[in-house]
Amino acid sequence: LRAVAVQSDADFAGLRYVQTHAQNFNASSGGVHAANASQSSDAFDVALTLPSGICRRDGTSCTGHSVVFVSYATDKLFSDVSLRNRSLQLRHGIISASIGNLTIDRLSSENLVSISFRKSAEEARDPAPSMCVFWDFTVNNGRGGWSSEGCQYVESTSADVHTCQCSHLTNFALVQSMSEVTTAPALVPSVVMLVGCVVTMLGTLATMMVFLFSKMLRESQFGQVVLHLSATMALLCSAVIGALFSSDVGGGGDVSGACSAFAVLIHYFCLALFFFMLADTYAIHQRIVDVFGRATNHFVWKAAFLGWVCPVLFVGMAMAIDSTAYTSSAFCTLSPRPFFGALYGPVCLAVAINLAIYLKIFVVLVHERRQRSSYHVNSEPMSHRKDDKSHRLRWSLFQRSLCLSAVISLTW
Repeated sequence: LRAVAVQSDADFAGLRYVQTHAQNFNASSGGVHAANASQSSDAFDVALTLPSGICRRDGTSCTGHSVVFVSYATDKLFSDVSLRNRSLQLRHGIISASIGNLTIDRLSSENLVSISFRKSAEEARDPAPSMCVFWDFTVNNGRGGWSSEGCQYVESTSADVHTCQCSHLTNFALVQSMSEVTTAPALVPSVVMLVGCVVTMLGTLATMMVFLFSKMLRESQFGQVVLHLSATMALLCSAVIGALFSSDVGGGGDVSGACSAFAVLIHYFCLALFFFMLADTYAIHQRIVDVFGRATNHFVWKAAFLGWVCPVLFVGMAMAIDSTAYTSSAFCTLSPRPFFGALYGPVCLAVAINLAIYLKIFVVLVHERRQRSSYHVNSEPMSHRKDDKSHRLRWSLFQRSLCLSAVISLTW
């Protein structure tokens, strides 16, 4: 960062600040030039020129005020996640100008602030569309972001200079579209995700149709839990599809309301999916391990409460801890900090409980198989066939639940 302050008894008409970067920004040099000297200061990387009428508008007087020029080597103080979402990047330094505590805006078209950026060798070799922007402190819920309002890109007489004109004073920068080599990999995951979600939705809808048309499956506890599980998966996929389109449409500097809404839905349905998976595993446990135990009363209602109501607690907790939890990510999802506590935490807990239940089921089945082999010789043939059928049914239930949890858990 480099700052220069200049004081004047009249105005700052035509005053020009130039910044030249040496080998590194700490060794950079910069200076302020009067209007008649501005044309000779061609060796610059970033330059800002004040218009002639900047202190003579609406009776504004610059007498007694200082103009402060600041140039920044990096954008660490101006982080805007929406740039990446819009396939834009800063290619030059950031420069700003301010006059005391005066608000300089709505300048006429004849008196615009001029900002120049020297083109790099890479830009000269591979030109990309450019856009002039300023730092707007009001967007992204007060966190700030880059906006092009009041700024325009103008064709420069010099082939190696970008020229911007703005109707106000603030922090200025130049953003450019990423090259096709940079943006192509970012596009592929979105297409793969979209196709995967559509295929998954069709599969879950087909599963629901089979269970709904089969009376035996529809009325069993397992069938009803699977219906809830399939519905949750379909709703999660639809929320992800909506988020894909909202992140593309709402990438204009501020996170759209639709994008934030889809972020909440993705968080909610993802947790509901894992909670229903846990309920399904417990149902398998009851049928295999506690064969002669007391049946769980109102199991489906309890499973529905676990899957549909409990995720609301975690979503509400994320909102209560950080009101911007769903509005500060480039893609429509939780921001990184609450992501681990409000999503990874309960998901990992559900997967750990699942693994513990599977281990118990596996031990019971292996122990039962050993017991059966010990009295295999003395058992009646008909009784033995019935035991084999019951044992195979338990193994199939165990394998089905294990595969279901693996598909849901490992992919996330």
